Amino acid sequence: MQEIKNLKDAAMTALAAQVVAGNMDAVKFILERIVGRHRMIELDGGTPADVTNALVNGEISSEEAKAIATVVEKLRRVEDLDVLAARLEELERLLKGDSL
Repeated sequence: MQEIKNLKDAAMTALAAQVVAGNMDAVKFILERIVGRHRMIELDGGTPADVTNALVNGEISSEEAKAIATVVEKLRRVEDLDVLAARLEELERLLKGDSL
């Protein structure tokens, strides 16, 4: 691992040369391996309005907005299931004659 870290200066020089040469396919390939295809996104909040604002302001792409919206929806469903489970437990206690 240290050998890879030692190559960082040479790697950055090679990357810069590819940028200057206009070889954006090589640049994209290298950056996707170093940084990853997906980037870290920080939003002001986790509401649909926050995602919409980030998209409108150009802070995230439409693909990123779609992925975030999918996650937010799945989290909402999990929260709904938690609420339903708590209500079911309460009903079961009531049916058994237990007090709240």
